Amino acid sequence: MKKQNFLPILLGFILAIGLSSCEDKVIQEVTYEANVPVYMSYDELYGSIEYSKTSEILENPGKIYYYKNFLFIGERTKGVHIFDNANPRSPQKVGFLNIPGNNDIAIRGNHLYADCFTDLLVFSLGDLKNMEMVKRIEDVFEYTIPEYDYAYPLAEIDESKGIVIGFTLETITEVRDVNQQYYPMYYPVEGDLMFASTSSEASFGGGFSGDNGAARNVGGASEGIGGSFARFMVVDEVLYVISNQNEVSFFDIQDESNPTAAGKFEPGWNIETLFYNEDHLFIGSNSGMFIYDITNRTDPNYISQFLHADACDPVVISEDVAYITLRSGGTRCPGWSDQMDVVDIQNIEQPTLLKTYPMTNPHGLGVDADAELVFVCDGSDGLKVYNNSNLLNIDGNMIHHKTGLNTYDVIALDGVLFLIAEDGLYQYDYFNPSDLNELSVIRIGE
Repeated sequence: MKKQNFLPILLGFILAIGLSSCEDKVIQEVTYEANVPVYMSYDELYGSIEYSKTSEILENPGKIYYYKNFLFIGERTKGVHIFDNANPRSPQKVGFLNIPGNNDIAIRGNHLYADCFTDLLVFSLGDLKNMEMVKRIEDVFEYTIPEYDYAYPLAEIDESKGIVIGFTLETITEVRDVNQQYYPMYYPVEGDLMFASTSSEASFGGGFSGDNGAARNVGGASEGIGGSFARFMVVDEVLYVISNQNEVSFFDIQDESNPTAAGKFEPGWNIETLFYNEDHLFIGSNSGMFIYDITNRTDPNYISQFLHADACDPVVISEDVAYITLRSGGTRCPGWSDQMDVVDIQNIEQPTLLKTYPMTNPHGLGVDADAELVFVCDGSDGLKVYNNSNLLNIDGNMIHHKTGLNTYDVIALDGVLFLIAEDGLYQYDYFNPSDLNELSVIRIGE
């Protein structure tokens, strides 16, 4: 049989497609409503980063972090409020660290690390009353934008003009191909960071799981503790950060004032939280939990994963058990799952689901292993406290349910519970967990 020469046929086919595309292209003037960006110039941005001893009013509480009797409360996308918490019954304002675009911090020794839109900043803490920026590393994080009205398209964004701090709805007239589909190029940071995970999210950076199951920084020089939504984490002399929706970057911080890039890796898509326990890095994502061996801190090695239904997902580890809350709702939380998964990780190479517990709309959580307690922030359904001595019957051992609060995240530390809610930060004595004793409240507007 004679072999055919397909090359002319192929060339003709490609040419036909090209001509068809040209014929289909319709160029005309188009008028439409769009989200037009409002910019802050880079000079204005960097000039506004400062520490003020006159503390700003808490208006939109975000993430929480505890460090050497000091409380850090995030003002979402604006900076960090600092309180002296030596007496939990009477926390005292110390100051406010103004950082536009900030959502995460971590502390090692005498230095604080924070995100500022695309940049990583380093601050010298001093006595926590005279902080100053000592280093800025550019382009660590992806260029993000605020939420916008999704019913309308985005107008063109020009990164050279600075960062986008908001949008106005305006009428635009332009000449373009009317058949061309328009897709936003940028990753939006949702206003309610407790209900979404973006290039910044819910509780300030943490580190390893101590006996109480809180996220901690490791190393003798650091005693910082964050909640379950950490996207920054210090492990010994390495700082890990979620730098975009599918990437973890890490920095050598032996010289705490001068982080140096040490590498990056991509665990999966829509990664959200970091947690460290016994030389393992646990990464929560919309689709599951990824586990990496970081015995060599700057050479993470994939071990295994536990997949779950699509949902927003913080993870905490206590002993040989992973607790994962899944929630639905919002543009960044897909699916319909509202539950807590309890996962056996004794065999770290093969995580196994022990049981799933239905929840209302769970957010952050914390564990006190010594007290056998699990604290779940179930959104508008308040705070739920469980005894976890029987992992297969946790819901049958709920020992306290505090309603009337829209709860986001917790830190359980040595009998004191730090609870961040929609209206402020609450501190409780949980030595009697069935009857939490309120110590103090830092409310919005204060």
